[in-house]
Amino acid sequence: MRPAFIILTFLILVLSSGVDAQWTVKHLDEDAYTEATTIRFRNDSVGLMMGDNATILKSVDRGETWNAVDPGIQLHIRDFQFIGDTVVYAVGGQTLIRSADGGDHWNAVASFPGMQMNALWFMDHDTGMVTGSDAIMRTEDGGNTWDTVWSITGFGYKYGELVDISFPDHDTGYAIGVGRTQNDEHAFENFAVKTTDAGSTWDTIHMFDQTSLQTLCFLNPDTGYVGTGQGSIFNTVDGGMTWNKHNVVEFEDLPVLSIHFISDQIGYATGSSNIMILDSKGTRGFFISQTKDGGETWQTCDTAGINLHSIHFLNDSVGFVSGNYNLIMKSGGEIGGLPGDYPWHLVQSGNTEEKEDEHALVHIYPNPTPGMVTIETGDAGPITVTVSDLNGRLLYSGHCADPTLTIDLAHFRPGTYFITVRSPEFVVNRKILRL
Repeated sequence: MRPAFIILTFLILVLSSGVDAQWTVKHLDEDAYTEATTIRFRNDSVGLMMGDNATILKSVDRGETWNAVDPGIQLHIRDFQFIGDTVVYAVGGQTLIRSADGGDHWNAVASFPGMQMNALWFMDHDTGMVTGSDAIMRTEDGGNTWDTVWSITGFGYKYGELVDISFPDHDTGYAIGVGRTQNDEHAFENFAVKTTDAGSTWDTIHMFDQTSLQTLCFLNPDTGYVGTGQGSIFNTVDGGMTWNKHNVVEFEDLPVLSIHFISDQIGYATGSSNIMILDSKGTRGFFISQTKDGGETWQTCDTAGINLHSIHFLNDSVGFVSGNYNLIMKSGGEIGGLPGDYPWHLVQSGNTEEKEDEHALVHIYPNPTPGMVTIETGDAGPITVTVSDLNGRLLYSGHCADPTLTIDLAHFRPGTYFITVRSPEFVVNRKILRL
């Protein structure tokens, strides 16, 4: 196995050469290993970044500086939305919170016991929807009361999760998710559903032949994009009836976690993996991509670095990405070129899987899982396996000398976890969804 640190050092020298750097670091919390899951701007000046451990950062100067806001409520924020000039809704865990002053102060609006909420969409101050581990919930009174308008079990699945939701206009909306069929423990279906009556009723419009769906973005009632966990983006131009697949990154280990379009032609995407991929072309841990032809082709910059989770561009000359350690970077328009002060010391160079060495490949399945997880390591020899939550808390640790190990996550709460496989030769981290 080639030494990862040599290639990583080379990348540091090449990618941080100052004159070509297009990105600048605007915020970083080295002691906060959290996922900055979403970054968005209300206008050209005011923006918010939210993530794990009730993290909220606010900027009022076009992203030059960011200040922490304490919501006073503990939750892992997964999604948020600006409504008008002052109202902001955010959701995560089992809680929906609301701000009436642009994100400075927050109150809990609703609780969803037993559910893990992933996304939301509000048409106005009163009418909106949240999606999560079981259903799509709808409110018409600002979150005081809720109706279940679509459910995993009602559609015939035993387990499942709604991943994301997008409304291009008041009446037309889309949601994506995954469900486990009743009869086959390992059979998962990835689906898209659609509403044309402001979320009151939903119909299935497409089944995707992909392991996982990650993010959803619609520009108008006909044109939309779905990012997958395999480095590709599907797009539709006929309201979700047909979808075309476009590869954004070369390696399937880099999922597309965020998509944002500033026009019908120009869009951006980002994503990352908990494993760095090492091969003859170098080391990669995240990517940033741009399209100028409506998603038909994508220009991509991929490299080693801190995991990125969200991207938002104000226009074709100002954009932002956010990631772990509450990292926020600002771009002058281009997608390539990391700054000289990029925090390379936080990049775990040992967290590397070498694609050219077959014995280092680790297979973990099914993902998502309702409980049982199989880990195959081939001829890697003795391994140590740990499972931790998003906060880094160790929940499971075990050793195995066999090529196959099965562990049971059925007693874990539904949500996202990290599985780490260690051997004397490699360390592999994978994110897994417990349904």
